[in-house]
Amino acid sequence: MKTISRTVAATVALLGWTGAQAQSSVTIYGLLDAALTTYSASAGTALPGGAGARVAGRRAVQLDSGVGPGGSRIGFRGVEDLGGGLQAKFLLEGGPSVDNGSFQQGGLPFGRQVYVGIGSGTSWSVTAGRQYSPMNSAFALSTPTYGFYWGNAQTSSGYGIWDSVVEGPGSGLYQATARMDNSILFATSAGKLSAELMVAAGNENARKTGRLINPGIAYLDGPLAIRASYARFKQGAASITPSARPEWLTQYAIGGSYNFGVAHVFAGVFGFEGPQNPANLNAAATLGSPTANPFAFAWRKQRTTWIGARVPVGGGTLLTSIGQNRFDYATGPDGKTMAYLLAYEYPLSRRTTLYGSLGSVRNNAFANTPLVATVVAVPASGFNSDVRATSIGIRHTF
Repeated sequence: MKTISRTVAATVALLGWTGAQAQSSVTIYGLLDAALTTYSASAGTALPGGAGARVAGRRAVQLDSGVGPGGSRIGFRGVEDLGGGLQAKFLLEGGPSVDNGSFQQGGLPFGRQVYVGIGSGTSWSVTAGRQYSPMNSAFALSTPTYGFYWGNAQTSSGYGIWDSVVEGPGSGLYQATARMDNSILFATSAGKLSAELMVAAGNENARKTGRLINPGIAYLDGPLAIRASYARFKQGAASITPSARPEWLTQYAIGGSYNFGVAHVFAGVFGFEGPQNPANLNAAATLGSPTANPFAFAWRKQRTTWIGARVPVGGGTLLTSIGQNRFDYATGPDGKTMAYLLAYEYPLSRRTTLYGSLGSVRNNAFANTPLVATVVAVPASGFNSDVRATSIGIRHTF
């Protein structure tokens, strides 16, 4: 990505800072993504196994922002040399929506990331704020699209949806565990190994709802990459009753890739052990309640597996993957979702890329997984609903 670097001289002239910032720099960068999308969602039922009211199917054509790689963003990145090899750094990054000019990530002005911290080059850093978790990195970088395009394994698993059900922007657990509010992240690397540890305060209340601890590790050796992460976090305040004791929930991700030259192959597994005690859930998080959130669920465990590849073709890159979600209920049959992705990227220049994206999720009678691209989502029409989307788009970086 080509960025526009602002030296401290420009910053001093604008803000009247003194010579104390003489070793500082600020970078302004961004990405704009727009795509013409057509989608369809077949009819389903409101409850698992064909129970509940029938939900009608739907289809539409729309302009989307956030189908292609990265998702639209504008950011400000700063570094200051503190001497002795130390650096202070910050990042503010928001997600403007190209189709209507609003902010994505629930309308948060800097909803993608905002943090400040210190570090020593690439050897270690400590940052605090709203930032990506080690789990997010391990999951996304083990998929061939890095979490982008319709039907990718990461977003089609429901990651960031099931685990933060009912939570709203600024709540402390919004879009968790992909992004974590009120978090501190320690990162270090040495040779082929790197490691991260995140702790987060969650909703910041006496019940300690939403609190998280999440280590992650990566091994990179030429064409080989192996990543793993494990997270423990408490239920969010918005999903349980006011007097309930929050449960500890668990996630893990193990994945890797190998670049053969003619193809870069990826595979992995992600697991989520959800609430085991439905009695502590409030109405908004209880499937079948008249006031239930669209993503309320009744299964106890989820497992997602995937395989995919990036293949150089015709001056561009062909991307493909197949993923499967399994949802384990306390009794009865499992839910099952198959997710399919096919995409092609063609660079017109270093900064501008044209792409096509085709994706689908197929849910059985006990699953209602939405179809999600990089940012935008098409919910299923209940259980046993299949969702498909096709987009043609353009991505420009600056």
